[in-house]
Amino acid sequence: MKVLMINTVPMEKNGITNVICNLVTNVNNENIQIDCVAINDVDLSYKNIFKKHGGKIFVIPQRLSKPIAYIKKLVSIIKKNKYDCIHAHGNSHTLALELFAAKIAGCGFRIAHSHSTSCKYKAINKLLTPLFWLCCTGRIACSAESGKWMFGKRKFLIINNGINTTKFKFDLNKRLNIKNIYSINEDLIVVGHVGEFNNVKNQSFLVSVFSEILKKKNAVLMMVGKGNQEKAVVEKVESLGIKDNVIFVGAVDNVSDYLSAFDVIIMPSFFEGFPLTLVEEQASGLSCFVSDCITKETNLTGNVHFLSLKTSESDWASAVLEGIYEGNRSAISERSIELIAKRGYSIQNEICKLENYYIKNFKSIK
Repeated sequence: MKVLMINTVPMEKNGITNVICNLVTNVNNENIQIDCVAINDVDLSYKNIFKKHGGKIFVIPQRLSKPIAYIKKLVSIIKKNKYDCIHAHGNSHTLALELFAAKIAGCGFRIAHSHSTSCKYKAINKLLTPLFWLCCTGRIACSAESGKWMFGKRKFLIINNGINTTKFKFDLNKRLNIKNIYSINEDLIVVGHVGEFNNVKNQSFLVSVFSEILKKKNAVLMMVGKGNQEKAVVEKVESLGIKDNVIFVGAVDNVSDYLSAFDVIIMPSFFEGFPLTLVEEQASGLSCFVSDCITKETNLTGNVHFLSLKTSESDWASAVLEGIYEGNRSAISERSIELIAKRGYSIQNEICKLENYYIKNFKSIK
């Protein structure tokens, strides 16, 4: 069975890309071959992931800017390689573009995979809804809420954003190493954030919250990721006079090392589907303070605390400081990993569900 996954966001260090790579890396069925379409020039590390597992990546860099050329190229790729299934990942009914291309190309099994509970382009989303339903034959979501957003009352399969739990277990040596690299004193509270710098992640609010934390405690903020809003966040940090206490880490391959170094997580996003990073952060034994716009399903361990974005930055800061654990971090991490696996967020369990879904629907279409 030949599957073409389509990534409708840039293929770089972000949530949807991480999910796609986790799925591809952990597929066990040798009869399933997975390729991918990306909309940007792809780093060699991603090409190697697919190559290692018998697949390849096609780059088509004109999605919404040149939709007709994009659709034509997709049709050509699907026809030439005779894919049995198209599995498109995104946040809205703009997935109609990919599904429509697959339909034209003669592919009968066309999956839309919802990764969010809202989108930026709501007018386009509404405009493309009829075409979306005409072309969609398979429905997958990362959570119940993201499924309702994309599919309404229609049935869908939930594939949890699973992780390799042992990879994110708290490690004291990693913690000490990161602190040594960045010369972070042991008496400083390390506030962490992992995510692409964009409007949805709301890092401007995060920086304001951290500024309030500094009025009460000595702390450092470590921000892992990159994106088009990074410059604006840097400028705000400088305007608040807190640049000596903020570290812009950039995009890294060893996120788990940084999670061990953190003492607490802040994620004030305007909306999310089911952020994989939040599962990883819980596995590391971290207390996570997130906006109540994020689905409550993410609280797998009891360590996720939801706050309204209407609440003041000062109140967020107080809640964060009060919620930092002082117990045995290793024990908390081990317990969290057990709960994450028990509640279905181990990647191995989710891969079995996906493989069965592929095979069952492929046979029914054939």
